[in-house]
Amino acid sequence: GFGEVALLARQYAEKLNAKPFEERKDSLRATLDEATLSFDKVSSLKATAGGIELLADLLNDESEVIRKNAAEGLVRRIYRQFPGLEVQVSDEGPSKQTCKYSFQFADVPSDGDAITHHGVCCVLPSFGDFKELLSGPIPVEDSTGKNVSTMSVVISPDAFTVDKLSFYSTDTEFKEMIEETEGLLKQFASALKEAGVWKFDLIVPQAPHTPRYATFLAEQDWKEQPSCRDMRSTFRNLLEIARLDEEYDLERIVPAVGRNSQVFVGTKKGEAKGKLGKPKTIFAQTITHTFDADLDGGDAWMQWPEN
Repeated sequence: GFGEVALLARQYAEKLNAKPFEERKDSLRATLDEATLSFDKVSSLKATAGGIELLADLLNDESEVIRKNAAEGLVRRIYRQFPGLEVQVSDEGPSKQTCKYSFQFADVPSDGDAITHHGVCCVLPSFGDFKELLSGPIPVEDSTGKNVSTMSVVISPDAFTVDKLSFYSTDTEFKEMIEETEGLLKQFASALKEAGVWKFDLIVPQAPHTPRYATFLAEQDWKEQPSCRDMRSTFRNLLEIARLDEEYDLERIVPAVGRNSQVFVGTKKGEAKGKLGKPKTIFAQTITHTFDADLDGGDAWMQWPEN
């Protein structure tokens, strides 16, 4: 309908009015070129100035300071909504960073205090290095014994060989990566379990577009979660997609307004009742990172810092 056309027109207008990708990357590089960087400043940047696609493109920079700050900035941007976030970065060269981090969920379990979750984000120069990474010791420890660790892999700067004319130009290659990732995670399931890893995230940058994302869960035999395709895995918790997934078969609707928003059509699971079949519900959700949100009307909320 007209609404979808208007939304697409607005998105294209924003792209046309934005500064070129390389210019924005150079500006971010200058911001990251500090030994004692304020990551709150980086996390508060709009996506056009400090988004994941820009940070990921700096992971193979010639400067170690730039690489380490880009890696830490990437992890902090993904997990900035979670309390108690701590990040430590080691750097072995371009596209060879390891980020160990810990965080808590905002909600406290009913059976006690909040659990500290541990995770690791490994940056690799190519997808072919992924199997070698899993063949060695998984660089994360489960100090709780409750299997609450997460693991992410970022293939930087670009694992795709096709021309990236649009966001979905990489579909075929990305689906192949997803299938191969499922197989590798199942192959090394024992090592992942020993490290307490329950969730794995594959992040594949495709500058100048936003990265491709895929989420895999141990409880689902390391199968990819289609409802989380191409969204940061933390959205699964922040937008309560996991809860919706229990009761509905979710179909994601694109485009949505900005990166903060997700829209799903949920078809109720179970047998159809009556002539109308299974009931369907539209779920529209958004998040913000500011207490200065204006919810009284207008579209000012669309200018909130994006993810």
